[in-house]
Amino acid sequence: PRPEAAADALAALARHIRAKVPGVRIVATTLPPLPRGSLTPEQDRARAQFNQFIRLTDLVDEVADLDSAVAAPDGALRMTLAPGKSEQQNAPGRAGQISLAGAVSPYSLLRKPVVKATAPTTDAASAAPNAQ
Repeated sequence: PRPEAAADALAALARHIRAKVPGVRIVATTLPPLPRGSLTPEQDRARAQFNQFIRLTDLVDEVADLDSAVAAPDGALRMTLAPGKSEQQNAPGRAGQISLAGAVSPYSLLRKPVVKATAPTTDAASAAPNAQ
């Protein structure tokens, strides 16, 4: 899917979850890289755009950055595959699983959500100077 469609779906899901379960903490993850050749350049750009959205959004309380956890400096996958798995099966080996697990802080699930302050709203009548 297009990154915009995925972002819209995440926004709708976050609103739905918060409406059903007030105070729930929402943790989102970035999409990790896949072995070379698994994605077209266009698909990898869409993955990178979605990851940037996830890192910057205020729709979630915490981001587990799986992309950074297993990406090499050149953006390639930096983990070994599980024994007996091919690159097409995309199953991380033990070191990859540890890196992915380290991207999620267990404490992030326990903290209370941050209530973001909003500026007071004013309507046009109250904002206009007194003209008599």
